[in-house]
Amino acid sequence: MKRMKIIFYLLLYFTTVINLNAFDNARSAAMGGNLIALSEGAEANWGNPALLSFKDENNIIITYQNPYNTANLISAKIGYKQTVNEIAFGIFMDILKAANVYSDTKIGVNLSKRFNNIFRKTSLLLGSGIIIRDNSIDIVEKSNYRYGLPVGGFDILYRINYKTQISVGANFKYDYREKKSYSKSSLSILMRKIGNFNIGIDIDDKKYSAGFESKELFNLFKLRMGITANKPDKDVSLTESGGIGFSFENFVLDFSYVYNQVLSGYELISIRFIL
Repeated sequence: MKRMKIIFYLLLYFTTVINLNAFDNARSAAMGGNLIALSEGAEANWGNPALLSFKDENNIIITYQNPYNTANLISAKIGYKQTVNEIAFGIFMDILKAANVYSDTKIGVNLSKRFNNIFRKTSLLLGSGIIIRDNSIDIVEKSNYRYGLPVGGFDILYRINYKTQISVGANFKYDYREKKSYSKSSLSILMRKIGNFNIGIDIDDKKYSAGFESKELFNLFKLRMGITANKPDKDVSLTESGGIGFSFENFVLDFSYVYNQVLSGYELISIRFIL
């Protein structure tokens, strides 16, 4: 039993670092992991529920990763986005599994509405949701179930002209057990001739990020890069990332590689189907 506890705490250490450094999908990972003001389609279920209404297209996104290439440690995510009568609806599920000693499953739903031209060329996107089920099971602490965790977000989009737009977003979550709220925010600048620039901050986890996504090249792919600084105490841990996204007729394939100073690197693959 003592040996199993040691294995568990080792895996728990990995999952803790993953929660700080891992990302919701390959596109986000390649750009530093904070797309609060830049999420698209189903990926907004994790980035910012308000951005579910950013575009009208409906899609499904599936992400798989083996963080840090660790045996028996996998993470999978699936999200869906649908727009009905100008209201965007999203649902998602996350699965994190570490051998037979730890597992974590999360299921949530979100709603979003976009209000255009509230002031000149400014649009307001509002989103809210709830984590229906958030449970973890391990061999030491047994089971931990949480239900009904509220989440929300907003995004202010200002179109300077067709070529340039600025977006500022934030999202929130409240944990009723800990009696504490969590928030993240980011700023995105789109320059259509160059691409997207994004900077973000996660105050609670002391995480700061910056990312870049090029415009579409040869009508086929985009290049991405990013950097994240985690500062839980006095030490700063840097995570560098990069990737590429291929666009086809009805789906997008994203690949990214993430390298952490302490735990080396791992790859992520995401597929987004346009419905």
